[in-house]
Order: sequence, then C-alpha cells, then structure tokens
Amino acid sequence: MKIRPMRGKAFVKVELQDGVTKGGIVIPDNARKELYEGTVMAVGKGPYAKDGTPRKPTVKVGQVIILDKFIQSRIETDHGPLYVADQDKDILAILG
Repeated sequence: MKIRPMRGKAFVKVELQDGVTKGGIVIPDNARKELYEGTVMAVGKGPYAKDGTPRKPTVKVGQVIILDKFIQSRIETDHGPLYVADQDKDILAILG
C-alpha cells in the first residue's frame, strides 16, 4: 500500500529508546521515554501561507527531525507506526 500525506503534513518514523543503558542496566518499559526524534518517511506538497498560496515543503524525505512531544496523530502501516506531523506546528527542528 502506498500512502501520501496531504498538503502541509509529513509522516515520521520515530525510533524508540533502547531498553538497556551503556552500563548494562535494563530500563523497565514504564520508565522508558520515547525519543521525539525521527526520520521523515513521506512529505505532502507543502503547507499554505497565510494568504492561502501553497509553499514549498519544510522538510524532505530522509531528514532527521525533532518533534513536539505532544504529537497525537499516529497511523499503523506495513513499516510500523508513523506519526503524522504538521510541518508548521509539530516539527521543532531539523537535525544536520
């Protein structure tokens, strides 16, 4: 199945934090925090400007980004869960 985000949205794959520290201490599931860093998997054509004209997308496929930790939208795909990020509100930074 091929899926494409609508204008202004991006699909982001977030990798969960490893459950073992460098020193070998196992962190229980309820104490683990999700990293809000992910890789952009798909991008819509771009958000709209205030006057209603379309802009270029903010991010590109393959970029590593930092997301707002309160992002709510999530979909299940063949590649695992993807978060639906609004390019103007939910993406806080592009790394690299």
